[in-house]
Amino acid sequence: MARKGNEMTTSEAADRLGIKARSVVWAIKEGLITATKHGRDYWIEDAEIERYAAERRAQHRPKKG
Repeated sequence: MARKGNEMTTSEAADRLGIKARSVVWAIKEGLITATKHGRDYWIEDAEIERYAAERRAQHRPKKG
């Protein structure tokens, strides 16, 4: 499926995040990623994936102490 402007598919988002497309769909359904649904496909804005990636990085940083 072709990109639509600044949006990407769940597969493209998964590639960028280094996770499986099913995990992206799970995150969408859990409200962790905002996406729009067109037919059977979800479309996610680039900025939303960048936000989610930054949030995940922050959660996985080791605690100092």
